[in-house]
Amino acid sequence: MGGDFFAAVPSGGDIYLLKWVFLGWDDEHARMLLQNCHRTMSAQAKLLIVEPLIPPGNAPHPAKFLDVNMWVNYGGRARTEAEYGALLAATGFPMTHTIPTTSAQQYGVIEAQRTSSLSG
Repeated sequence: MGGDFFAAVPSGGDIYLLKWVFLGWDDEHARMLLQNCHRTMSAQAKLLIVEPLIPPGNAPHPAKFLDVNMWVNYGGRARTEAEYGALLAATGFPMTHTIPTTSAQQYGVIEAQRTSSLSG
């Protein structure tokens, strides 16, 4: 379904899957998207975010290089699990859990459940 997810998100879904969406956006736009999801989703619906996750520490990692590239070229960014947790909590989505993958892109799958009220 086409549309502008900053204006509205389709309703009626059981699962809302967002893959490679947040990399292109700063925190303000990411919050707008999550707030639209929160307004639309039922209490039973789940939110799944599939994005590269920056690991803690200073060791080289593909997601860290991707972060710099996205920031310099597009104004977006890669994020840590804690940064996603803060974005989600601020928009009424406590993080349920994160599943790391062994993909070459270093994806993580973040699952969140909608709360009954929007706190951010």
